[in-house]
Amino acid sequence: MKKIQTIILLALSFAISGYAQVGINTDAPSALLEVVSSTTASAGKAFITSNSDNIETLQIQNNGYIGVGVLDPLVKLDLRSSSLAIENALGIGNTTQTATDAGAGAIRYNETVQALEYSDGTDWFRLQVNPNKAMVIAQNSYGQTYIPVWTNDIYYTIGTTIANWTSIYDRNGNFNPVTGIFKAPRDGVYSASVTAVFTDISMTAGAQYELWLRNVTLNTKLKSTVPYLSKVESMELTNVCKSLVYLTAGQELVVYVYMNWLESNVTMSTDGSLNILTIAEM
Repeated sequence: MKKIQTIILLALSFAISGYAQVGINTDAPSALLEVVSSTTASAGKAFITSNSDNIETLQIQNNGYIGVGVLDPLVKLDLRSSSLAIENALGIGNTTQTATDAGAGAIRYNETVQALEYSDGTDWFRLQVNPNKAMVIAQNSYGQTYIPVWTNDIYYTIGTTIANWTSIYDRNGNFNPVTGIFKAPRDGVYSASVTAVFTDISMTAGAQYELWLRNVTLNTKLKSTVPYLSKVESMELTNVCKSLVYLTAGQELVVYVYMNWLESNVTMSTDGSLNILTIAEM
């Protein structure tokens, strides 16, 4: 019996080696291995594989749809497995083909620039990703007091940083409310606006209240100035500074206040709704 089995195996081996083609459900394979489905349904399974737990890992349907761990693929290649949900990522490699040779719609991972690119049939284009842009909204109810300095026969504040903000919204964590420093996450244009109200202010004639948006890195500033031609006695003073500023990645922006010809200390209002800072990446 063993001799007969050996002869049969040898015969099959020679047959496969001689024809170099294997057919499953077909007597006339047209390729090295041809599998013909036993069903005529469009979504019928022509080929499946299962793992040792008898969970289907791969299927090819009559309509050419392929599901990797997916029982009902909805697109030509469907990897969105629920039964094998540990990893459903798709790995894409590089190609040295021209965009024309690869054809329109081809995708590659360009290892040199470390980015995905697609072909329009003529050129390779990098897939652009819109970053989660910076957005900051803060209020200040701290009631910070600034003590004037006496110099050249006048009292004034020396470009003092407005700190101790309360962060209402900070999308990416670019703002330090304690120090009042905003750090630009990337090169670009930023819209900045600040309103600051001071209470019970006394100034002599000719005084002015300046609010600055200051680039700490470059030591430059954009400012809004409110002049007072006559003497001010125990008044509430308001200033608003708005601007579009260009910052490079890592540069820091803060709010400064400057007043001169003061007759007393100056204190910010404790009403947070009056003292507002907004910074938005454009």
